Amino acid sequence: MFEAALNIHDPSDKRSHSVLRFFSEDLTEDKKIEFVKSIFNRGSWTLATEITRTSHSIKLSEETKNIFAQILEKWVLERVNHSNTKLSKETKNPHVPKIYSYEFREAIIAIKDLGFHIELMLIIEKFLNECYKTYLDKFIDRAFWLVIDEFSTSELETFFLYFSNLYMKNVSDNIGNFLYVFLRNLAYSPKIFFLSEDFLENLEQLSQKIQKSGTDSNYSFLISILIIEFIRFKELDLSKTEYEKVILSTINKLESGKLENLELLSFLKKFNYKFEEYNFKHEINSLLNSIEVNIKKLQEADEIIKKAILHHFIKSSNEYLELLVFQLEFLNEHEKTTELKRFINLIDSLRFNLKGFMWFKEYNNFTPIKGEIVSALINGFGVELNPCYINEFISEQNYEDLKKSELIKDNLFGFTNKKSFKKNSDSNVYHSFLKKNPVKENYKKSGLDSVSETNLFLISELNYSSSNKGSVINLIPYNESIYNLLNSFKINSFFSCIDLFLANEAFNLLKVFSPFRKRQYIPVFSRLLPSTLSTPIKLDFKEDKFWNILKDLRPIIFNETYVKTKDKEKEFEELIDIYNQGKIIEGTIQSMTQGGFFVDIQGHKAFLPGSQIENYSIPDYESYIDKTMDFKIVKIDHQYKSAVVSHRIIIEEQNEKNKSSLIKKLEKGLVLQGIVKNITSYGVFIDLGGIDGLIHITDLSWVRINHPNEIVRLDQKLNLVVLDFDDNKSRIQLGLKQLSQHPWETLDNNIKVGDKVKGKVVVIADYGAFIEIEKGVEGLIHVSEMSWLTHSISANDFVNLGDEIEAKILTIDRRNQKLSLSIRQLEQDPWNTIHSKIDKGKTIKGKISKLISVGAVIEILPGIEGFAHKSNIPNNLISSLEIGKEILSKVIFIDSSKRKLSLSLNLATKKEINYKFKQKNKTPNLDFLKKIKVGDIFEGIVLKTNNGTGIIKIEGNSNLAVICPSRHMKKRDGNPVKKKDIVKFKLLEIDSSKSRLIVSHTKTYSS
Repeated sequence: MFEAALNIHDPSDKRSHSVLRFFSEDLTEDKKIEFVKSIFNRGSWTLATEITRTSHSIKLSEETKNIFAQILEKWVLERVNHSNTKLSKETKNPHVPKIYSYEFREAIIAIKDLGFHIELMLIIEKFLNECYKTYLDKFIDRAFWLVIDEFSTSELETFFLYFSNLYMKNVSDNIGNFLYVFLRNLAYSPKIFFLSEDFLENLEQLSQKIQKSGTDSNYSFLISILIIEFIRFKELDLSKTEYEKVILSTINKLESGKLENLELLSFLKKFNYKFEEYNFKHEINSLLNSIEVNIKKLQEADEIIKKAILHHFIKSSNEYLELLVFQLEFLNEHEKTTELKRFINLIDSLRFNLKGFMWFKEYNNFTPIKGEIVSALINGFGVELNPCYINEFISEQNYEDLKKSELIKDNLFGFTNKKSFKKNSDSNVYHSFLKKNPVKENYKKSGLDSVSETNLFLISELNYSSSNKGSVINLIPYNESIYNLLNSFKINSFFSCIDLFLANEAFNLLKVFSPFRKRQYIPVFSRLLPSTLSTPIKLDFKEDKFWNILKDLRPIIFNETYVKTKDKEKEFEELIDIYNQGKIIEGTIQSMTQGGFFVDIQGHKAFLPGSQIENYSIPDYESYIDKTMDFKIVKIDHQYKSAVVSHRIIIEEQNEKNKSSLIKKLEKGLVLQGIVKNITSYGVFIDLGGIDGLIHITDLSWVRINHPNEIVRLDQKLNLVVLDFDDNKSRIQLGLKQLSQHPWETLDNNIKVGDKVKGKVVVIADYGAFIEIEKGVEGLIHVSEMSWLTHSISANDFVNLGDEIEAKILTIDRRNQKLSLSIRQLEQDPWNTIHSKIDKGKTIKGKISKLISVGAVIEILPGIEGFAHKSNIPNNLISSLEIGKEILSKVIFIDSSKRKLSLSLNLATKKEINYKFKQKNKTPNLDFLKKIKVGDIFEGIVLKTNNGTGIIKIEGNSNLAVICPSRHMKKRDGNPVKKKDIVKFKLLEIDSSKSRLIVSHTKTYSS
């Protein structure tokens, strides 16, 4: 039962938690324990502890705590072991998969649900004390924003005080940093206004402890002290002299050149610190020296150190740039220029020294590489890469055979996240793969070779960290538009934030839009580049200094920004002159975009709305790509330096000139040339060059057609004749078929009455069928000429649309173009031979062909039918009669000249019986007729009216026909009695022979 519920509602999906909690409410205590165990087995910690917290069961709480303690103990051991590997320690910015951070957050929330049990708190304490610091920082940085939101104020205080008391007893850097991150998140939460006085007093004691035990190499203790001030007093202004001593003594003792310093400096600046005595030039020099030291290590150190350096710079490239730009703000113009150039040159040198790493060349240059998706993983795909890239790298190095095999093994597979597929891939490969692999197994194991997909990828990241269980290579699907954009600027992926930053700064100075900030590109850059520079940093350079630096160090970016923008400004000035003078200019349509096209106008990209390309609707816009046309500039946008053009306005201006001359010469019978502008179901609209005309569907062709698109197509040029127009000459009726000879005029003169002709059935109507014997020449076969049968004949019984049939000409009227045909005349009339087969009084066998209200139609011979009136049908046969049934009948009357044959099914005797045949009415109630008399007044409802006469239903008998003549259907006010009105009626006449009553409403109020 539990497994079934968990299969329907996945515990790892937060949306299903409420359903599963509801499911658990009706379980017994023992069943709840089993259910919680099942949830733990599915990997959800918080759902299990939520159910336990709301159940108030001591046994369940103890069992849940024991299970979770085992799980958490194992999890902490794995994370601590990962953090203490040599690579993790050497890498200043280790890779920690987000799933681990989510698990840590879940662990804290689960501990809260279990009442902060001491056994669980000790496990977290062990994690904080034994985990390597830089690795631990990744966990706690991502955890507390959710914890602050999920915890109540009292729960926050309980949780924080536990670790605060630990720090007060035994100072620990890891615990101190844990408290620092917690305080940093708490400070920006509205919950600071609801903290208790006891808690605030504890914070003051903690602040004093931190001041006494703070180390010179760790800035977090200073921010912790200042944040505690902010939480206690709800404000913080570091420009006040009371803070100067503690701040200055700290920042002067910090280790210079560390990336971590940026957090402290940014915090101080945010709260108005002036940095009047801080040596930023020394700080920058230390930062750049640290890069030089790492460049030398790359030439001398072992492979693990080299990988750690590469991993560090890939993960921290944005922080280097942000710290440098922050510090440059406090230098003079000359110093800024010198230090920025030095920084860029060092990064270029770092790139050069990293080229010996596997995949670095492809990663750095955005090289598209081929890969084959071979496995579906939890959050994405495993991709087997084309080994030619690995072999090319190996061929450039002098490796031993063992080293070669290790390289191939370690680098053959990459990983691509499913989110990058949804954001960057045109084809929905992810969903098609999972559809073929519902169990997310390796395709080779499942035997489904067809599920593998070969695609182009770009390397988005190289992860050298022991905590990265997957591949070193992270991939995203190749995106051509992004690739072309980056390639045009010659931007490299490694430390590309520098190039993107310089490009964006250039665009800002030029006051033009940066293509790197387009909304649709942001998801790509966030996956492809080290950072998208989310923090707003800005170089404060004079323009000429900045352009000189860019031209010297990044000439391609200088050309793509400054040079091209200045060229476009000149081109734009030329466009403004053309617009002001109203000139017509030639342009080439380059590509489609949302709502229209991009047009190249003298090297300038202009926008052409789709509605402005022609003066009629266009079914195929793509056919206009690469087409050269004349345009007129209709709008200039000075802010974005863009132009909107129109071809339609040229057409309309020309049409206005043609319109007056066309109206003057317009007359019936005039032949004109026009272009098909629009096609509808009833006709075709034609552009005559300034005036529109209509060809009705009946004037398109002498041949019968179903839709005008069978004859014409959009944009087609046609010769047409003017049939008619209104007084204003604004509505013009045109004809196309009138310019060709009528088919009747070419009809063979030798065709005459009595000839046999062949044709196709083109229309079937109630009264017959039209046969096309030649294109545009149709004849009518009336329904009476389809068969010698006389009862219940329908054209659909004999022909179908499209049938090729033969018929005989009955009449031909060439003058009025009418032709009547017959099918039955092709055969001998069966009534001519009836006396040889049927005599009066003879009993014959037939088949019932139709049942009607007054009798039955019986087919005696092919083409000969007889009629049996209901008075000649025994009562006991009525219920058994059905169409197609064979039956015996006696001939009681025959007249071959009038094609009449009367039959009787009453072979034993004749009786005058009122048979009801296929009718709903029942035998009238004779007892009711005996009870009523003329003059009686009844109340009745009007069932329906027919030309004023009413059919009435009265109480007592619903089988009688009660009729109120129209002259008796008037009310007192003169208005007629209507359907569904309930009024009184007076009985005027009883007609027993016809089982009907005649009544009046007017007599009820006149007597």
